[in-house]
Formats: sequence, structure tokens, C-alpha cells
Amino acid sequence: MKKLYSVCILAVCSFYGFSQSKPAKQPEQKPEQRIILTVGDKKISEKDFTWFYNKYNSYVNDSLRLNYDDAMELFITYIMKISEAEALSLDTTAHFKEEFNSYLQSEAKAFLYAGAQSDEDFTRMEYNRLKKDYKIEHYFVKSSRYAAPADTLAAYNKALKIKKLTQQYGNLNKAVEIVTKGDSIPQKADDLGYVTALLLPLNYENLIYTSKKGDVVGPILNDYGYYIAHVTDVRPTRGASQVSAIIFYPDAEKSDSSWQAIQQKADAAYAQLQAGVDFKTVSKSFNTHPQLLKDDGAIGWVDNSMRFDPQLKEDVFALQVGEFSKPRKYDYGYVILTVNQRDSLPSYASFQKSVANALRNDPSRKGLDKKEMLAAQRNHAKMKVYSANVEEFVAQVDNSILLGRWKKPELKQNKVLFTVSSDNYYFSDFAQYLETMQVHNNTEPDKGVLVRKQLARFQDKKLEEFAMYSLINSNPQFAAIMQEYHDGMIIYELLNSKVFSKVTTDSVGLANFYAKNAQSFIAPKSFEALVFSFNNAKEEKAIRKALNQPSVKFNYAIESLRSKFPEIHIDTVHHFAGDAFVSAHMDSVQWQQGGIYTIAPAQILYINEVFEPHQMTFEESRMLIIPLYQEYLEAELTRKLKEKYPYSINETVFGEIKATAAQ
Repeated sequence: MKKLYSVCILAVCSFYGFSQSKPAKQPEQKPEQRIILTVGDKKISEKDFTWFYNKYNSYVNDSLRLNYDDAMELFITYIMKISEAEALSLDTTAHFKEEFNSYLQSEAKAFLYAGAQSDEDFTRMEYNRLKKDYKIEHYFVKSSRYAAPADTLAAYNKALKIKKLTQQYGNLNKAVEIVTKGDSIPQKADDLGYVTALLLPLNYENLIYTSKKGDVVGPILNDYGYYIAHVTDVRPTRGASQVSAIIFYPDAEKSDSSWQAIQQKADAAYAQLQAGVDFKTVSKSFNTHPQLLKDDGAIGWVDNSMRFDPQLKEDVFALQVGEFSKPRKYDYGYVILTVNQRDSLPSYASFQKSVANALRNDPSRKGLDKKEMLAAQRNHAKMKVYSANVEEFVAQVDNSILLGRWKKPELKQNKVLFTVSSDNYYFSDFAQYLETMQVHNNTEPDKGVLVRKQLARFQDKKLEEFAMYSLINSNPQFAAIMQEYHDGMIIYELLNSKVFSKVTTDSVGLANFYAKNAQSFIAPKSFEALVFSFNNAKEEKAIRKALNQPSVKFNYAIESLRSKFPEIHIDTVHHFAGDAFVSAHMDSVQWQQGGIYTIAPAQILYINEVFEPHQMTFEESRMLIIPLYQEYLEAELTRKLKEKYPYSINETVFGEIKATAAQ
């Protein structure tokens, strides 16, 4: 792709000069129009300075808040650092762009999907749809969404013909019979029975819930072809029923003798129910479904949104509460049903779980926010696909793609595959993506389908990128967030190259800094000591005895103490005059080697060695030198920037800001 997305820079507003003679009254300028500062060739608005002032002071407590003059001094340095980093093109490195793009994508999602339907609204919509049942028969014309255009067009035209004939005759099966006449296997429509929310793919369901009895709906596209649906009835929901069942399964072969045997058992169970035997008792005697046998036949609440046998659900709805059905034969066995309780709809709380599961797992429902965003962006970006070029590209991909071993070939021509707004995406762009993203454990047997499917993913990726970068121009809040992140990153890159990396790698510079400032690295008086923490008088006595041993026996006495009293905790410490520990415990005593001091009710300190003030070596000073050297390098950088970038403050505007704040 030719275009390289650029990052927006700090806003530069128009400057309105002031005439020396008395001017005619001008319209009052907005903060983004009034120039408060000029740094090099950058003209900075009052709005930008105010943002910086408020942003900085929001990060610190009241005691560290900057006044306006100090904030201006810091702001000038801030702008100079940005100018220098941009002059060095530090925001064009691969590392910078990768990190910036990653942050942009994470932040953009909240803005891009802000208008998407919330999960709560979606759940309410689906719950309200439960109030109606639609009786549907449909026919499916197979064709992969990613098949060759001629194949998908043929499938679409076939589905459309079936739709028109169904509208003409009012009979879907007759239409299917006419269109598929001559097929080796007779074709007919599938009767779905009554359906409601969550049972159909979402795009299918959306069309059904805008239809009425007698409507023919379609062609309805999914990844595998087109549906034509005929709505034969619409009714109010039959509600939710609390159901129990006794199931009689035939043997695995479903032999006639097996069917006869379970029919006899079902009739015997039914006879007991008619005689007044409790349903739970009959279930325990006859149920061949292991879970229902354990649960006394209880299925739980059944409504039309559940994926049960349509005929079984209709049999449930036909029963009155407390009534039990005669044994009925289904494809899988004989069943006796009873309804224990009935409600108009399932509880909203229980239905929420069903919708949440659908949003996680149903391909037509998960990722709805992204699907809505991409659909909107296709229109906004006026996306155009060059189908002939796509097929020419597909022809250049050999079957090694099916094994995940395809290598991008030398392209004879680099044609445009599709456009997103003003950006063209060529054979070479997609070839690079395809080679990188090819699946090594691919299960798709058709090369063309696989390549077109990957192209669709590539198009979605580029649409999402377009949407994200468009936000910078269309959404001021998002642009401000990204500008702040850009400036923070680019200043860090500058400091890293000029300051931070030098602190850790410039050993010569560090040594020279020490040599020039050696007088600053004087070690104060200090001591090294052992601190003993104990639990009782016996342990304290043992500690003092060990500490009073002659020097030749001292180390042995300490090791013996550790062995005999493992509960005693011994720490080695090094403290300097003036530190917090010394100020709290040792400031008023004479330090001497071998001294024993009680520093707390259960703590004793023993001084091993006392060190007088001395000039610290370079190695001793290293941890002190590093932060001071970093401060020095930052100060040097600021000094050089002020020499390189002349600046001027508009004292009139700056004075007005301070005067307004003082009121």
C-alpha cells in the first residue's frame, strides 16, 4: 500500500496580527485561535497551554502545583523537546509506530463501538421477540459465501427463483419441486415448526420478525448458502411450561420388536398414571433416560426458544397444567409428558443467561459491535472491490496454499484488488498478508474459497484501520488522547537517546562527571551492625552472653546462638549518620566498635565496625552518581534546545490568563 498514515501533530492555529494603529473592533477570539507562545516555527495556542497547565497540575498534590510562570517555563521545554524529536524523525521508527498503533487500536475501540447496541438492549430485544412464534418452512440452496462469483450468482438466482415461485403459488414445496426437477434426489422444504428468538441466525431472525403470515423471505445469506423461508403462521407465544417426561428408548437398531416392547412398557406406565399413581413414582419405575430417572422425570422449564423437538414442544403446549399425555412415538422413542406449572414467559434473569451464551458462541451473534462498525465503515469509506482482479489473483495462487506452504510469486502485474476511501490495496499487499497468515492445519479443501475468505479478513482489517485513523480527524476527544500519547512517546524516545541510554552506557561520561564532582561524594560517618530480634528473657540472656565473648570466640558464639535458638532473628545492617534509623535510635549515643545497644523492648544492636567520613570511590558512589548524571544530561539537553529553538511569549495573552485566574 502506498499511503503511510501520519500522526497528527500539536494543533497549530491561525495567528491574527495586531495593527499599530487603532483597529476596528474585531470579533473575540477563541482560546484555540489566540497565540500565546511561539517556539521556532511552531505557534502555540492559549488552549494548548491551558490544557498543559491543567493536565500537569491534575497529577500532583496541592503542595506541588505549578504557578502559571513555572508552568510556562516547563511548557516551553516540553514544546522544544517535541520539536527536536520530530526533527530527528523519532516518530517514524518501526518500534515507535508499532507501539503507537497498538495503543491507538486499544483506545479506538471504545470510540468506534460507542454507538453499537449494548448487550442489555440486545437482550431486551430478544426477550420481547419471545412474545411471538413464527411457523416456518424453508429451503436451503448450498453455496459458500467465498465461492467463485459465477457459482454464488447461480446459487443466488436459484434461491430467487424459488422465492418468486413460492410467492406465485403460495407453496414452497411446489416451488422447490419445479426448480429442482431433474435432480437425482427429490428435494423438498424443511418444516421448522414454530420458532422464536435465538433459534435462527440473527440476520435470518431479523427478517422473520419484520414479516407477517404468508410472507416469503429471502434469499437469506450465510457462509454456506441461501435460505428461502415461508412464514405459514404467526401466533402469540405459548409461554414457558415446567415439564416432566418419561422416555422409553428402543434398542440401538430400532428393530420392530424393540419398538413393540417399549410401546407395551409405555402403555403400562400410562395405565398406572390413569390409576392415580404419582408421576414421580411411575418415572422411577419406567424411565430409561438416566438423568430423568435420577431427577424423577423433571426436565425443567421449556419454552419455544429452546432447541427441543418441535413436535414435542407443541405437545407440551397442548397440555393443561396437571394433565399427562398419552404415550407418543417420536423418532427417538416413546414419551409421556406432564406439565407441572406454566408461565407467560421465562424469567428475564434466566433468559439473560441464554442470550449471553449466544453472544459468546453463536457465530451470527458474537462480535456484533464489530460487525456493525465494519458495515458502517464500508459505506463511509465507499469501499470498492474489483471482482475481476480478485479472480485473476486467485488464479495465481497454487494448491500449496492448502498445505500452508505457499510462497508469494513474482507478480506479472500489480493490480488493485479493492479500495478503502482513497487508499488502493494491490496484489502485492494481499500476497504479503496471505503468505504470512496462511493456515498450516487448514481444513478448507477448495483453494479459491480459502483465498477469498482470507481476502475478506484482510479487507476487514484495513477497514478497521481506516476507521481508527479517521477518528483522529473526526473526533476531537480521541485526537487529544492520541496527541497526548504521541507527544509523551516521542519525548521519551528523545530522552532515551540523549539521556537515559547514556546514563547506562556512557561509562566515560559517568567517570568524568564523578571526577568533576568528587567533592560531592563524601560518605558520612556510618556503622555496620547486627540487629537481634528475640521473644523472651531467656533468648535475650543468650544473646548478651554471645556478644560478650572475646573476639576470637565471637563468630563461633554467634553460630552457636543461631543453632540453639532458631527463633532469634539476626539482620546485618549498615546505617549512616542522619538516616531515619539513626535519627530514631542511635543519634544520642556514642558509636563504638563492639558496642551493645537496646533499640527496642525486644531488639538489641551490636556494632561490628564504625566508619569515619571519607571520600567515596567511583564504585562506592555509582548509585549516587547515576541520578545526578541523569539530571545533568537533562539540563544540558534543555540548554542546547533553548539555543536551537528561539521562543517568545505573547505577554498580553499570558497576562490575561493570569489576571483571570487571580480574580
